[in-house]
Amino acid sequence: MTKTELTSAIGTAMSIVISRVKLLLGIGNIVDEIYATPFTDSHLTTNVFTKANTSFSYNIQSVKTGRNVVISGSFRNSTGDAIADIDLVNITDSEFNHFVFSPTKKIIAKSLTGQLVLMELADNKINLQGIIPNTGLFYFEFTYQTAN
Repeated sequence: MTKTELTSAIGTAMSIVISRVKLLLGIGNIVDEIYATPFTDSHLTTNVFTKANTSFSYNIQSVKTGRNVVISGSFRNSTGDAIADIDLVNITDSEFNHFVFSPTKKIIAKSLTGQLVLMELADNKINLQGIIPNTGLFYFEFTYQTAN
């Protein structure tokens, strides 16, 4: 069932309710939680993340459904030198804040050549915990739970 079909079915079933408009607004919010809209951020645009360091570029897609967030994307060292142990991005949208009592999330990013680098989600930041060679491009995907 699609988002439109679900909304229509709920609206039809509830058509006898006096405050139908308020009910449909509430149902619309629930449907939006189930069928979340993906956000795309880059070093040029920010919706959920902001760049914490000028040494790299990034593209990140995030989808929040309920309290679960799926993050996928890439980052590239845009300097002429290797970079290590830096903050990559900050989570600036409070709806996406990492659940405080969750353990630090360890993330493995991988290059097309198979090189691995460790990242970490902690204190609403994604940090690099290793070395990225100059012009290195790495891909990652992970999930976590939010506080909200």
